[in-house]
Amino acid sequence: MLGITKADPLQYNLLFSRFYNKGRNTKDNISLPDIDMDFESDFRDNIISYIKEKFGKDKVAQISTFSRMQGRSTIKDVLRVHGGISFEEMNLISQYIPDEAEIIDQLQEMREETGDASIVQWALENHKEELKQWCFIREDGELDGPLCKKFSQSIRLEGTRRNKSRHASGIAISHIPLNELCPMAYDKGTESLICDMEFKDLEALGVIKLDILGISLLDKLHEVCRLVNNYE
Repeated sequence: MLGITKADPLQYNLLFSRFYNKGRNTKDNISLPDIDMDFESDFRDNIISYIKEKFGKDKVAQISTFSRMQGRSTIKDVLRVHGGISFEEMNLISQYIPDEAEIIDQLQEMREETGDASIVQWALENHKEELKQWCFIREDGELDGPLCKKFSQSIRLEGTRRNKSRHASGIAISHIPLNELCPMAYDKGTESLICDMEFKDLEALGVIKLDILGISLLDKLHEVCRLVNNYE
């Protein structure tokens, strides 16, 4: 409808909510639509260079991303650090802690009701019988059981940043020099400065984020076309 792409989302019944839905917005922040652009992997650096030339090298940069401690990995890390429990028992416990993607809607409901969301907390509420030998929620809402302190610590640690890396595709574009707006970090891989913030925080500062993806399949398709048509 906006003419951004040549594919008509109405004609092909495309799921628009994949790119934009009310769940992306909060009371304090209106999120911009998610716009991804796919290029051949070998051509991606050229696209980034073009964007920097067009908008200014000091106003365009790649961004950082942070991996965070999440449900299953968090409980396993906590149990491993404290010790006193076998690897087999850790796996037995963690099998009842789902991946975030499996319960994303339920977590959103939990966040709306309580202001926070925890995968471990959700597991204790929805897998009571399976987990009660290690930890359970009492009627007063407190945790109990032989591993209750470990479960409680896991819930508190969920969301904690574990490590940092360069985002695979995110490019930040600002109307002012980025080093005046956010901290910058030197990235060894690109030998350049990147925004030392995640895109949601940058977006709250008024920065636009584009996803410039390098798709190896496009390289293969291009090579097949070259071989078939015998062109350079």
